[in-house]
Order: sequence, then structure tokens, then C-alpha cells
Amino acid sequence: MTDRIKQLSQEVVEKIFAGEVIERPASVVKELVENSLDAGASSVEVKIEAGGRKLILVKDNGSGMSRNDLSICTERYTTSKISRVDDVYSIKSLGFRGEALSSIAAVSKLKITSGRGGDAYVLEIDKAGKNISEIAGTKGTKVEARGLFYNVPVRLKFLKSADTENAHIYDFMLKIAVAYPGVSFLLEEDGRKVLDLKKAADLKERLYQAFGGELIKALVEVNSVQAEVKIKGYVGKPDFNKNQRNWQYVYVNGRVVSDRTVSHAVASGFGAMIPSGRHPVCFLFIEIAPELVDVNVHPAKKEIKFVNGSVVHDVAASAVKQALVLHKPVPEMSMGFGQSVAGENYDPLSASAGNLPGFAVAEPESARPPAEEHLPGLSQSLKMRPLGQVKNRYIVAIEEDGICVIDQHVAHEKVLYEKFRKRSGKDATQALLVPVSFELTPVKFNFLKKHLEALTSLGFDLEVFGKNTLVIRGVPLLISRVNPESLIEELANEISEFSSVKQAVDLRDEIIKSVACHSAFRWGDAITIEEINRLLLDFGEADTPYCPHGRPGIFRLKFDEIDKKFSRT
Repeated sequence: MTDRIKQLSQEVVEKIFAGEVIERPASVVKELVENSLDAGASSVEVKIEAGGRKLILVKDNGSGMSRNDLSICTERYTTSKISRVDDVYSIKSLGFRGEALSSIAAVSKLKITSGRGGDAYVLEIDKAGKNISEIAGTKGTKVEARGLFYNVPVRLKFLKSADTENAHIYDFMLKIAVAYPGVSFLLEEDGRKVLDLKKAADLKERLYQAFGGELIKALVEVNSVQAEVKIKGYVGKPDFNKNQRNWQYVYVNGRVVSDRTVSHAVASGFGAMIPSGRHPVCFLFIEIAPELVDVNVHPAKKEIKFVNGSVVHDVAASAVKQALVLHKPVPEMSMGFGQSVAGENYDPLSASAGNLPGFAVAEPESARPPAEEHLPGLSQSLKMRPLGQVKNRYIVAIEEDGICVIDQHVAHEKVLYEKFRKRSGKDATQALLVPVSFELTPVKFNFLKKHLEALTSLGFDLEVFGKNTLVIRGVPLLISRVNPESLIEELANEISEFSSVKQAVDLRDEIIKSVACHSAFRWGDAITIEEINRLLLDFGEADTPYCPHGRPGIFRLKFDEIDKKFSRT
């Protein structure tokens, strides 16, 4: 019987090992650019041909290598980043394992030119072996990898089109450029510049370079230090959300990472401010002691593992929430004159204060109580005064630098939601003059009966009477204009949908959302100026201007925008 177990040749081992580190051309770019940054480069240039199949060139002005360094840099486990086992668990550099150059050399034709400002050398590796020659002095390093996977045709077949591979490279270059605003980055694809970012003063300037002014307007700053975890950067305003997570840029100790813990934490920080199926935008930098994070869990160093992931999660969620509550971002609208607007025909030339469609004019200044002459708005510096109600749907108000349009239902729903969360028990109940009894279907009755305690805590006074009958003796003090019987029936319908929620605190919150929604002013409700004033006062004190279901309750149209439309700027 012949032996079946054999030791693989060094050539096969090297190619298998390289496949774990080098998945595609973007992997080569990642490893080489990270080496450039570790070398202290202030300028990094990347040139790609044929999606990286033909050529990947990375040039920097970093510290460079000596002849001896160059002669061994492509050997496995050669690195300047670590020297003992303990170093692996306190990594402060981007590269560290001594695998990148050896892996690239195993699957491409590699040429490295490097110098320290005096003598410079060229290392070329091909099938014949290594060759080192001396050239004129230069500072920095240039790495050229040609014919990627030329000797591993099976891996070559798995590469996608040039456009797809270019897209992966561009994505990495953009992410690393955001992390290092003090470094200039250039990316060329087949001789065409696709990314050219000069050295920026700070992160905000780099984001402006990369994404433009519209993004900058939509950003909210995050800056928090808790439990020895520092988190800084920006998140997008809740209305600036996306249908994918690819706008979430997360960095841990300067390293580009893909981490579900942080992604989930960011979503938790936004809570219900973003609709289901949408994702927040973020550019977050997490700084944590190197020994508290393991960057060695993935061959290509794409993923990390926190020693205490729950702490990082809670800190990140708290930091995002605090930023949104502090800044209370208000969505801004832009004017689209010349565009058709759906709805009834309206002739502005025949309009006046008396015939504006559905417009309830606010009281004159002299009729208002002095205390409410200027109403606090959605930031400490904002003052807002209501002008009136439009079409029994919206409240129009004026502030120092613009006009605000408030959705009366969303704003009232948010106010009621926060008040219901803070109040509970029968001290928040108003008794009905005449108790109301009504019969429900067995299914609805059983759902309400099961959750009577949660409803009672919100101020409802309900009593089971008979087989499928409830008696309403009281409703929350916060509720007005609502038919008690209709409200309970609507609650019965919705409670059946989320009754499977296991945790009582989550169930109570869902009930509060439902009660707030069904108790709030509705579209079509005419509301008095006193109710408008009260609503804006309460809405201005809310933590964020978004309802529990993620809809914004206010939009702002700045006078600067109006001035532009009238050519006043």
C-alpha cells in the first residue's frame, strides 16, 4: 500500500499562502498603500492597467529601504513592524505580518525601486530569481507588480471585469484617503486620473474634496470619549440616508475595517430616525488601546475583533445618539422652480391672505402673549414664530435665516411619544364622564387583555366586562380630539402585529408609538393658534425632530436659497 500523505513543495505552499492574502488586484493595492503610509509617506500614487491584471504600480515618498532591506523584503515573515510575539497583540501600524510582499512576489512579476535619499536600488524578481542593481539616488519606494496571477491561471479566471476590479480599487483608495487627510493620493486607471486628492487640512476638507459640498451640509459632528474608547468623525443627518451600507466608513486606530458591531451600533444610535430598509451615512474613527483589539483575525486584515465588543457597541451607539440630540439636524429643502407640482391648480397672482388655499392666518403680533413672541426652535440659537396653518396639514413658521414647514401630525406624534415615555400611572389619567363599553372580536379582545398592564401604565383605565367586552373608564391626559373607542380598536389591530416582541420594554415602546401616532393631530385637522404655539414649543424641546417611525417633522428653506432664485446674491 502506497503512502498518501505528502509534503507540498515550497512553490505550491507559497501560491496557496499568497491566495489567502491576495484575493484580487485591490488586495495588492491595499497592502502596498498601507506599507507606504507606514513608511511615513505624504504622497501616494497608484497606477492601474487592465483592472490590475497587467500592472499595479504604487509610488510613495516615504522613508525607503536600504540595500539589505530590499534584498530580504520579499521573503516570508520579514517585517519592520514587530519583533516578538507580544507585539502582535499591540499593533500600531497598518502592516505587520511580513506576508504582503512575499505573497505579491509569488503571483506576479515584481519590481521594487527604493532609496533613502542617497543611494537607491532596484530589486527585480522573475522565474530566474532575484536581481539587485544600483541606480541614481531617490527617496521613497516604487513597487510594480505585472501580470498578476500569470502563474496561477485558476485564480486569474475568478477575477471580474476590468471595470469591476477598478471599482474595488477605487473604493479602497477613497476609504484610505479619508483616513489620512494629510496625505495626497493619486489614482490612475489606464492613464486616466480618477482620483486626485491633494493634502487636506483636516477630515472635513478631505470629505469636501472627495464628495463635494452637498455631503458637508448633511454632516453632524461626533466627538465622544467613554470607557477608554474615543470616537470622532461625522454621521449624516437622518434624512441623508442610503439604501446600502457602502456609505459607512469605519476606522479603528487608522485602519479601514468592516465591522458589524460598529455598523449595528450606528444604526442603534439613529434609532427610529431612519426608516426601515435604509442605512445611515457615517465617517467614524475609533481609537482604542491596541491590546484591546485583535487585527489578526483575517489573512487580509479586513476584519477585526474587539476584546469587549459590547462596550465598543454601547459607546458608539451613545456617541451617535448624543451627536444627533446635541445638533438636532433639521432637513433642508431646495427650491425647484419650473418643475411641475402635483395637486390642485393654484394661481399665485390671484392669491391673497384671505384666499390662500387652506391657509389659517396667525394672530397679529399685538394679540400674542409676550412670552410667545419668539418661540424656541430646534437648536439653542434658533428662534421661530408661526405664521399659520396650510391646508390643515402643515404649519408655516419663520426663523432668523429661513422659513420652516412643520408636518403637524409628525411633530405632534413626536411630542406625544416623548411625553408618554416620561409619564405613567393613573396620575396621568383623565376619567370619562360616561364610561364607554364596546365589544371586540375574540382575537382583538385577547390581545388587549394580555397587554392591559402596559396600557394602564400609559394612563388608560380599562376594565374587562363580560366575555369579549371592554369598558373604558379613562384615557391618558395627553389625549384630546380622539374618540376613545376608535383609539382602542386601532390599538388592538396594531398590538396584534408586534405582540411577539419578547422584551417588555420593547413591547411598551411599540405600544407608546402606536398610541402617539393615533392620538396626534391628523392631516385635515384644523388647529388653533394656541395649539400651534404649544405644539412648536413642545416640538422645539424634543431630542430630535423626527417621529418614532423615522419621518422628519420639519423642513427648512433658508433665505439664502430663496435669494438665489430671485438672483439676489
